[in-house]
Amino acid sequence: RTISIFFFFFQAEDGIRDAQESRGLGDVYKRQVECNGQQYQANHIIIAVGSVAEKLPIEGAELAMNSDGFFALEQQPKSVLIIGGGYIGVELSGVFNTMGTETYLSYRNADILHRFDKDCIHFLKQHMLNDGVRLLPSTVCTKITKQSNGLYRAEIEGHSEIKQLDVEVVLQAVGRVPDIDGLGLENTDVQVEKGRIISDENHFTSAKGIYALGDVTSPLQLTPTAIRAARILGETLFNLSLIHI
Repeated sequence: RTISIFFFFFQAEDGIRDAQESRGLGDVYKRQVECNGQQYQANHIIIAVGSVAEKLPIEGAELAMNSDGFFALEQQPKSVLIIGGGYIGVELSGVFNTMGTETYLSYRNADILHRFDKDCIHFLKQHMLNDGVRLLPSTVCTKITKQSNGLYRAEIEGHSEIKQLDVEVVLQAVGRVPDIDGLGLENTDVQVEKGRIISDENHFTSAKGIYALGDVTSPLQLTPTAIRAARILGETLFNLSLIHI
């Protein structure tokens, strides 16, 4: 599991007097957190541990890397199949293609970035096609196997011509889920719904003194969204200013 980072702010009359950073898995109980055997107490506990890549529910999914694995590649692959038409899949397909990798992008919807502006989607699709990215709309990968020649074979459903692809790398970018397993939230009054922590517009949870922001709360898993959330919470807690998105 990716190392989680917790920040605990100890508030005094003159503001923040100390801040401790703990790396590792933690259990939250009321206003006490245990990380790597060390216990911490604070007036304010912020849960901002981010998200982890979701896995495909298919045979051979373990053979496909996720977006984290992209940064661990030691050499450029000659061919890649990216599964997922969200912004991570689209972004990485552009990176691979620009470097000269034969790039396929498979996605289950009729369009990439289907929740984004339609004009922007159309403009981007044309550029991707002109640049050589091979788009496979309305398709799903049903199985991944490793061949004797070292290539990975992906079985594809939904395309009129391509039924399988043999590529050097298969990358799954099918979404991310909040990384809250193992935090011990069941020991608190923090409300969780469909795998996400519930918080209000100022990022207060249902438990007094415990706050949550970023990917653990928002379906918009974007860096600017998390930055904005952190500013709102900081202003609310320490400048006593209520600001809203």
